[in-house]
Amino acid sequence: MIRGKATSVSGKDERLISVIVPCFDEQANIADCVEDVSSTLMAGTEPFEIIAVNDGSRDETLRILRLLEEEHSELLVLDLMRNFGQTAAYQAGLDAARGTHILFFSGDLEIPADQLPKVIEQLDAGYDFVNTSRSDRWGGSHALKSRLANGILNRIAGLNISDRGSGLKGMSRPLAKSLQLYGEWHRFLPDLASIYTSRIVEFEVPFEERKAGVSSYKGKLKSLAVFLDLATVAFTLRAQRKPYSFLPGRLFGFAGIIIGLSGLTISAWLVAQKIFFGASLSDRPLFLISIMTSIVGLMMVMFGMLGELIMQIYVRQEHDRHRCGHELKRAEKGTEKGTEKVHSIHDSSMPSRGLLGLVSDSDCGRIK
Repeated sequence: MIRGKATSVSGKDERLISVIVPCFDEQANIADCVEDVSSTLMAGTEPFEIIAVNDGSRDETLRILRLLEEEHSELLVLDLMRNFGQTAAYQAGLDAARGTHILFFSGDLEIPADQLPKVIEQLDAGYDFVNTSRSDRWGGSHALKSRLANGILNRIAGLNISDRGSGLKGMSRPLAKSLQLYGEWHRFLPDLASIYTSRIVEFEVPFEERKAGVSSYKGKLKSLAVFLDLATVAFTLRAQRKPYSFLPGRLFGFAGIIIGLSGLTISAWLVAQKIFFGASLSDRPLFLISIMTSIVGLMMVMFGMLGELIMQIYVRQEHDRHRCGHELKRAEKGTEKGTEKVHSIHDSSMPSRGLLGLVSDSDCGRIK
């Protein structure tokens, strides 16, 4: 059964809005959040579902969500076994989501729920990823660090995003099913999306201070972790986006060839001195260094080849999931049997991987 206003999903990928709400110690806000999201989407005519992911809350958040789940047929509650972080909550929601339009919405009510239809409108306009920028939010050192990090990421990713930390985002189903999030990569969703699509847009939304509770984003260590993650993001984008300059074979191969040729050139020069001028090699450390440099260069080339083999294994396991959106469009023109076969790739009732393994057995039963 589809929650909300829909009662079934056909093989033709019936339109459905999925809103994922990560929750951690939000007992004072979560009831209002669910009510606001539900009433906002109920005002429209489209079927929808709300997926609330309890990320190991220590307060009464889960109990309140269970009560709300009994009142709202459109609400599905996922309970992670412990606090894994916002990224894991996002991924658990993505694994369970069945919508054609998938939205993330923060449970702290810092962004009004009436902005949800605007995200849906942008997705309907043809964008694959929609980001929002919170206007008139906090200033001071936090704003300075945010601008600095966003500026660096924009240079790396070639984007123009001003607020990667906003809790309201939206994406198309093919893009959502192409992403696999881990660590604390929820901060870099626009950059990860740029691997698969160039149709990315951002618009401003009003910002309101949370009415209750405390933000889990605090502390100097988290700010430092963001800047440390920038190197990983840069490597990932260079490796997975054209011109693929950081693919293992190219990165290690190019460096290995330069280092190896340098060692061989020095060795050849020293050997020529020995042959033509009788220079001694046994007492020249440069000769040993050149030999070691040549060996290191050869090893780096081999590391690059091994890295390429590992990448090929990874791609085979992923089944080139980022191309599934195009397969779906082509299948609609084919036979009904072909359509059903392609849609089985995205069947959320059979989550073979992802964060659903961290959800309790009862919740997995609800998803199926």
